Amino acid sequence: MCGSMFYQPPSHAARFCSRQCYVSATHVGLNHKIVSIQPVGSYPTWDLEVEDEPHVFALACGVISSNSQIELRTGAHISRDPGLLRAFLEGQDIHKAIAAQMYMIPMEEVTPDQRRNAKVMDFGAFYGISAHGASRNASSTEEWAQGFLDDYMARYPGISTYSKRAIQFATRTGYIVSPSGRKRYMFGVYAQREASRSHAQRAIINMPVQEFAAYNIKKDMRCEPDDPMKAFVVAELERRGLTARLLMQVHDSLLLEAPEDQALEVGHVVQEIMENSHQLLVPVKAEIKIGDRWGSLKEVE
Repeated sequence: MCGSMFYQPPSHAARFCSRQCYVSATHVGLNHKIVSIQPVGSYPTWDLEVEDEPHVFALACGVISSNSQIELRTGAHISRDPGLLRAFLEGQDIHKAIAAQMYMIPMEEVTPDQRRNAKVMDFGAFYGISAHGASRNASSTEEWAQGFLDDYMARYPGISTYSKRAIQFATRTGYIVSPSGRKRYMFGVYAQREASRSHAQRAIINMPVQEFAAYNIKKDMRCEPDDPMKAFVVAELERRGLTARLLMQVHDSLLLEAPEDQALEVGHVVQEIMENSHQLLVPVKAEIKIGDRWGSLKEVE
């Protein structure tokens, strides 16, 4: 099974004799905003001395690739909304650009609070967010949130059109299908209780977006035809004369191991792979980080 390669403890000698370092290639927005990677303490280690110290979670040498804003980019791709597509294609700070449009002010005048409110709507739009939910996330009144939500959907009609069509399709068929062809049954759409129907409708809107985002990162881990125990990203590195091992997927991130003297080159190759493997109408960017501890990765060019 392809996934079994992600959990192979190194030998005890290799654990302590090899120089350790992490490489991080992270998908980011086109504004090149640095995406911080939080230390994770719940992942297994093979050194009992470091189990309670998440900052030293390390093996021999690795690569982390994380998709930032990938769901919003995927939502723009699926909804085909012209406004969202244009913002991504022009390389804008997507939340700031939308805030400028919503508040009808120049981008340079957008305040942090205005950008945060736009961000709530940007991500909430593909979760079927309600005025109640938006008001809590934006720390505003429900009346204000409803007006902001109505204005948002009016300015980006592709999102509303996509949502209505998805719900209509699921109501007619009993399931929803993602762009990759994966199907999820949604019988809750027939529930008598309004709360249950609303929950199902939010899932109907969100499932194609989340699934297609996950599908794209899974493509980087797909098994090689000639070696079902080897992932594509590792095989591609080997074809370029580099050594690396894919350890795990963490949400929208990939963690790999590589020798320290190849870390930067491995990071650049993974960056290239992740920027070009996504079949979206908008570009995807990646950043690279290198370090010898998960909690102390350094960004490199």
